[in-house]
Amino acid sequence: MKNREFERIINSEDNKNGEYTYETLKKFLMEKNKSIGFLSKFNFIKKLIFKKEKTINEVITDNLDTILSRTTNDDLLKTIKLLAMDSDTKDYVKDNIIQILERTVFSSNSTFRLHKLQDIFALIEELYGTENMQKTRYMFLDKNIYTILDSINKADLLEQAQSLIGISKSIDITVNKKIEDNKNAVVENMIRRMKQDYIDTNEIENVIHEYRDDICALIKKYMAIENVRWIDIKKIPKNSRHNDIYQIGSKVLKLGGIRKKQEIPPCARVMQPIESQQLFNRSKPYAIAEIMDKMDRLEKSDLEGAGIYDGYGEDIYQLYKELKKSNIIWVDAPHSLGFKKGAEKTLQNMLILDTDSLYNCKDTENLKKKIWSEYSMQFEERWTRERNEKLAKLHRETEVKKEEELSQ
Repeated sequence: MKNREFERIINSEDNKNGEYTYETLKKFLMEKNKSIGFLSKFNFIKKLIFKKEKTINEVITDNLDTILSRTTNDDLLKTIKLLAMDSDTKDYVKDNIIQILERTVFSSNSTFRLHKLQDIFALIEELYGTENMQKTRYMFLDKNIYTILDSINKADLLEQAQSLIGISKSIDITVNKKIEDNKNAVVENMIRRMKQDYIDTNEIENVIHEYRDDICALIKKYMAIENVRWIDIKKIPKNSRHNDIYQIGSKVLKLGGIRKKQEIPPCARVMQPIESQQLFNRSKPYAIAEIMDKMDRLEKSDLEGAGIYDGYGEDIYQLYKELKKSNIIWVDAPHSLGFKKGAEKTLQNMLILDTDSLYNCKDTENLKKKIWSEYSMQFEERWTRERNEKLAKLHRETEVKKEEELSQ
């Protein structure tokens, strides 16, 4: 593939989204190396043919902005790795890695690319070792931290900044101050996330205006209690569509909707909030903010094996029975189980971490609509059988006692 053809394809309108960049670059490098290699013994001919041609490094340098900005998210790491491993471009990439990082992050897709920083640093470590990665990461962030922070949407600072921290105290201080200075926008975004499920989009701004300061004060209160900074707050990957969860030291902030079902009876087996605040719209509650202890979740792998009754299976059934005694139906066992942070993972310490799958026994309307998990059905059948056997035994004992009293 000739230089002009390569440049034409990657700059074409058909490639404006970068679908063809990686494969075109791969083909260009392979064919260029192959053709030059074929003529390697004929220096005069090679010079005659290629004297007006740019070198591969010159082509890459001239088109680097286009290559990096017109590469899809999925192909970005592969593209950088391809350049870093090709015999003609590997030295160029290593010597200009900071420039490549800058062009990657500060391209027209800068916000989009920022998500890839950690992956790019991991690639640099793979190619050049941990020491070089750490040096490159520090040099890049130290040089560009203000530009990077200014390129991030203020509302997304809390999550986006996670790829920037931990390299040096000075960078951490700079990032933390940026978030703190824009904390109102960050908290507004936390509340705004809930609009699709819990409130009309036309009314969300009124709710944000009313509750932003309250939620911000709640966060700052527990930041002080836990002695953490804004950069230490982590958004926990969603395990439920009903809430967003943010870790604040040993506590979590849960933002979610009001549950549209009858009140669940108090139960020591259900994790209770340390502090909560309802959010209202037109005098009606539509969401809730809760501070809770951080828990150790019982992972799915802990339950896998020959069957649910292996390992924790019997413990989970005993928990199901305890909930029934409190007039609570658990329709999705063993969903959302956990333990107090650092506690031994035993039945005594086992808790339900959220109430999404818990219902009051009296809430027959919702219970009829719910799809029960296989294990909840098994547990309910076993509980019913054991209760009937207990009632039958009690009935027999009562009848025997009556007969004894009559015979006296």
